[in-house]
Amino acid sequence: MKVSFVRRNGFGGKAAIMNKARDQKVLIGTAILGVLIALAVSYVSRRAIDAQKQPDVQNTSTNSGAH
Repeated sequence: MKVSFVRRNGFGGKAAIMNKARDQKVLIGTAILGVLIALAVSYVSRRAIDAQKQPDVQNTSTNSGAH
C-alpha cells in the first residue's frame, strides 16, 4: 500500500490522496484523532489556567514559589 502510494505521489499525488480518503475507516480515524487532539489541547490549557488561579501554597510544585 505504501509503496504504490509513494510511486503515485510523483505524478498523481492528488489521485492517490483522494483514493485513500474514500476509505471510511481512514476518515473516521482522522476525525477521532482530531477530536482527541482538540480535547487534549483544551484540557492542558484549562489546567494551566486553573494552576494560575490557585494560591502559591498549593502550586509550589509547578512554579516553586518564584513569585
